[in-house]
Amino acid sequence: MTYINSHGVHQLLTNNINAPLPGTYCASTDPTCTPSPGVRPYGNIGDVYQYQSVGIYNENQIIANFNVRAGARLNLFGFYTLSYANGDTGGVNSFPMNPYNIREDYGPSAFAVRNRFFVGGSFGAPYGLQISPFLVAASGQPYNITLGQDLNGDSIYNDRPAFAAAAATGDLRLVGTLAHKLKSSSRSVGALALGDLCAGLENAGKGGGTATIAQEMQEFKAAMAAVGEEIRELLAGG
Repeated sequence: MTYINSHGVHQLLTNNINAPLPGTYCASTDPTCTPSPGVRPYGNIGDVYQYQSVGIYNENQIIANFNVRAGARLNLFGFYTLSYANGDTGGVNSFPMNPYNIREDYGPSAFAVRNRFFVGGSFGAPYGLQISPFLVAASGQPYNITLGQDLNGDSIYNDRPAFAAAAATGDLRLVGTLAHKLKSSSRSVGALALGDLCAGLENAGKGGGTATIAQEMQEFKAAMAAVGEEIRELLAGG
């Protein structure tokens, strides 16, 4: 049995250091605000991409190995690994969702596989034959739900829905904007119930209905959990 703890600092990523400042950009497709190109810290010279070493990485692993010899002919061996890996960058070619707050991306690492299992064996058959079967099993990799749209003007289409944070801070306009973005995406993949809830959140955001948003958020979380479970089943079946 082996336990491994890993902590990484100065992890590499690519960031747009001339992205519009938070709250200054509004896309032309956003019906809840007046379209604006935003205010860029280095002026209107376009996007400026920079390699940065500001990411972090944490992993905890437990590894169990076994080796069993049953007589002179049969030998079994293998291992099981339980891993919890989290970070805020997927490597030097990855971009943060929010160029001004990289920590918002902290979560399960894209490469992390929670469970890995391997078992192999060797069997000496008659007539000098050697049989060596093996079995490999692993759980799926983490998935990420994105809108496929650029909400902050950084030219990177990796923005994620964030209703909970917007609702908690009372930013009803942002709730409506995010709901509008996710509504079409949900319906296009067949998540109709989730799309209808997004439509309700969009209307509540426009109408300033704080109480309605609180109620809709409870239903939204349940719907998102159901969609997430279906995605996990599809990944496991694939």
